[in-house]
Amino acid sequence: MSSVTKSIMVSAVVAAFLGALACSGTPAVPQAVVAANIQTNGGMCQGQGGFWIPDSNPPNGPDPNVQPVVETNTGDVVISCSVIPSGSGGGPYTVNLVSQITGGLTPGTLTISGVFPARGRDAMGNPNADGTQIPNITGDFLQSTMHLRQAMTCFAQYDTIIDGQPATVSSNGLSPLPTVADTFADSNGGRIWASVFCTSPMNEDETMKPGNSGCEISVNFRFENCSSTASN
Repeated sequence: MSSVTKSIMVSAVVAAFLGALACSGTPAVPQAVVAANIQTNGGMCQGQGGFWIPDSNPPNGPDPNVQPVVETNTGDVVISCSVIPSGSGGGPYTVNLVSQITGGLTPGTLTISGVFPARGRDAMGNPNADGTQIPNITGDFLQSTMHLRQAMTCFAQYDTIIDGQPATVSSNGLSPLPTVADTFADSNGGRIWASVFCTSPMNEDETMKPGNSGCEISVNFRFENCSSTASN
């Protein structure tokens, strides 16, 4: 794909990302693109593979830069999410994201939670903190053969993923997500576009290898139309 073609596709996605909630005064249903890849970090990892919404484009899953989002209750996809600002001044945001595939060959549930700040930007509004790590994120992946969980020690970045690692630490250098990628919420709902890295999740399924399974999880995602107000 040429850079011009991809730029056009990204621009279209950005327009949809920003305008999805503006077309109607009624809240839209949650929707997401999720590309979660599970790979070995040098140990014995029995669950290598991916958890992808939509379930396409193996081996690395969909590209959230260009892939249209999938609404909850589409096929066997169930999505719920909340992006709740602290106070009246916006972020940081308390985030809880749940994506589930209920059928098919590889059903599973991926949950990401934590406090995400808005993306750092300079005076011109351009991102300037793509390599900044957001700490204290929890990742949980459950399927029939394993339950990987890493509590409060995953981290997030507004950065792309190369070979399971943040692009900022790869030989290719900085490769930020598109400018529109951010964590944001208003009266119409919340949205988040980021990457999360869990480098040492524990396998909590005692029927499989107990303790550290030797896996790591990298996730690039976009969630939109999330709840933006705390429930009573």
